[in-house]
Amino acid sequence: MGILIQTLIFLLHFNDNYGDKIALYGASIQFGFGIQNSLLQIHGSNSGMILRLTWQQRHFTENVRIKGNGNLGIGLTTPQTKLHVRSGATALTPNPNASATIEDDDFTFLNILSNQESGVLFDLLVLPRVEVSFIVQRVCRMHSV
Repeated sequence: MGILIQTLIFLLHFNDNYGDKIALYGASIQFGFGIQNSLLQIHGSNSGMILRLTWQQRHFTENVRIKGNGNLGIGLTTPQTKLHVRSGATALTPNPNASATIEDDDFTFLNILSNQESGVLFDLLVLPRVEVSFIVQRVCRMHSV
């Protein structure tokens, strides 16, 4: 089936104009797919839209969530930083100034590879209701040869 085109190339083919192509739902709230220059977009009509990636056709086990505010959660549905990865829940709340959170109830490791100054902020729950924060930082100086 061709939509606004003369020559059918695929089973479903739209014209070559940019813009919204498919509406999946569209009363007062709209969801769908569109095309822009070198961009496939999944769009919604409000910033509260959530995109979730699931597996298992019937059970919809959610593994990844992208919220309308740009937060990406892997392993959880409520990411509180731009990148929030969880493989085990803790009783801690992510630092609101953090760009990324890695959360695990066991040993957790993070590789940061940088030619410039970098650091990591650690929040630890030492005793119930006692939180300790510290920063580990390494400054690298670049030398020209």
